[in-house]
Amino acid sequence: MSARISPFSVLISDDMKEADILKLQKKLNQEPFVKQSEYISKKQALKEQTEAMGTDPEEFLGYNPFTASLEIKLHPITPIPTVSRR
Repeated sequence: MSARISPFSVLISDDMKEADILKLQKKLNQEPFVKQSEYISKKQALKEQTEAMGTDPEEFLGYNPFTASLEIKLHPITPIPTVSRR
């Protein structure tokens, strides 16, 4: 039986260049514990949240309040069986 691991987000600073984000994503994807990652740009995050909320926060705030992120999914962890002492 393996333990289920929830996906998580790594929020990206606004001053990080997209090329550097993609390099980070590529490096993460090479790690044996990473099953999959997805890069979500600020623009994509705004679009997704606007659809979910039914309103565009950029219209009344005057700026995009969302950050870019990497959505990370890890491989399940297979627990090590415990050894009982007798």
